[in-house]
Amino acid sequence: MISPERNSRRESYIAFQKSKVIAIYGYYSQGRKRKLEDIRDHLNQFDFSAKIASDIEIPDSSSPHSYEEEAALTSEQLYDTSDIHIFILIPPTEHEEKLLDSVAMEYGWVRKDRQRYVGIFIKRGSDLATLCEGSYSLMKELWIKHDFNTIDEIFDPLKRYCEAAIREMWSQLGVAQPHDTGYHR
Repeated sequence: MISPERNSRRESYIAFQKSKVIAIYGYYSQGRKRKLEDIRDHLNQFDFSAKIASDIEIPDSSSPHSYEEEAALTSEQLYDTSDIHIFILIPPTEHEEKLLDSVAMEYGWVRKDRQRYVGIFIKRGSDLATLCEGSYSLMKELWIKHDFNTIDEIFDPLKRYCEAAIREMWSQLGVAQPHDTGYHR
């Protein structure tokens, strides 16, 4: 039987975990939005609070006038309300006429603000642009980068990374640690 104190501590930890928003950034075109939704749904089944930009609702008072304005506002709101930032970088398989490059904008924000909890998951064989690679190189003591071939390869390392990040945030509160998840920096 689990003691009431231990059960209460576990419930507090789960509530803490659910309060830490995980932003998932990536391109929506060419079927990539469904992959981002799959990643979000996978994390949320483990009591995380993962979101993509389309989960964000813009208040009526700042109602955008165009798709581009809405995309910019939802990206900004997702960034501003998140504790962990995850980039899923899958290059287009065919030419895209219009590429809303919000990922570059969000990536710039995490670098400029020197965000602590950033994970970059990049399709194996892809090459990060010079500025993205430079930013990662400058922040690699804090950030992680993981290559993948298929989206399902992301699930376990991403879950472990989020668990480790939240466990680190929890430890900064000075409370007893939850169980070890096996992910270590």
